[in-house]
Amino acid sequence: MGDLRTLLRYFRPYKTSLIIGIACIIAGVAFNVSIPLIVGNAIDANWEAITWQKLTLASLKVLGASAMSGLFLFLQRRILIAMSRHIEYDLRNDFYAALVNQPQSFFHAHRTGDLMARATNDLSAVRQMVGPMIMYGMQTLFVVVVIVPIIFAISWKLTLLLFVTMPLVSLTVKYFGQQVHTRFQQIQDFFAQITARAQENFTGVRVVRAYAQERAEIEAFKARLEAIDAIIEGATAHDVLTLCASALAAVAPTCCEAHQDEFKAEFLRVLNDCLAARQEQEAAEAPEDDDVHQVH
Repeated sequence: MGDLRTLLRYFRPYKTSLIIGIACIIAGVAFNVSIPLIVGNAIDANWEAITWQKLTLASLKVLGASAMSGLFLFLQRRILIAMSRHIEYDLRNDFYAALVNQPQSFFHAHRTGDLMARATNDLSAVRQMVGPMIMYGMQTLFVVVVIVPIIFAISWKLTLLLFVTMPLVSLTVKYFGQQVHTRFQQIQDFFAQITARAQENFTGVRVVRAYAQERAEIEAFKARLEAIDAIIEGATAHDVLTLCASALAAVAPTCCEAHQDEFKAEFLRVLNDCLAARQEQEAAEAPEDDDVHQVH
């Protein structure tokens, strides 16, 4: 709760934007929920005497409600996402201000690459929480608050029957939510490790070359890249390349300028080799699967 209170203080300069964004969510939900009500009333009222005038009027109502729902959806995204960007900017400034005031012992205990991962990937995750998560969470909350009384008024029996399935849905969401949280933590740790490893090699390029450890460092980095297969089963090659490229972008400013381009090229070459080896392995396994199917 202490961390949450610390985060909430960053909302204070943007209270107006937050209130307007929530108001847009309420209005958007209201117009969105009204669409099936308009269609239902039109069908009930015109079932016996259908005329083009009544159909046109009902269609215009649906189009108007859809247009207003889309307008408020755009406004809430524009306002809340922009607010989350400003909060992320403030967090980055405070994070940097805290780093520059740390004693030298702090940087001996915490690796630079790990700190860079926290300053990039972790703060982006916080931005997702203070922006899209608030927006989608509020949308879900208001939809439930508005729809439940309406469906109770329409048919309380069907509504109770619907609630019978809710425990199963809750258990399913809880299970997959835990899996996502665990994988996310592992990915964050992996990102910090490869960022720290790349930063240490870039800044210590002269030491690595002096002791002829280029091949050993490349093999160690390959091992770390291959470890992600145990973390994310079924991840595409593009996902792995994007993750590692993000690490490269995080540590590139600290590289030795004389060897920066050379090590970037070597870094990407290692990534491409790993991805190519993985694709060859998948291609080699595919014919075996086909032979098995043919035998059966």
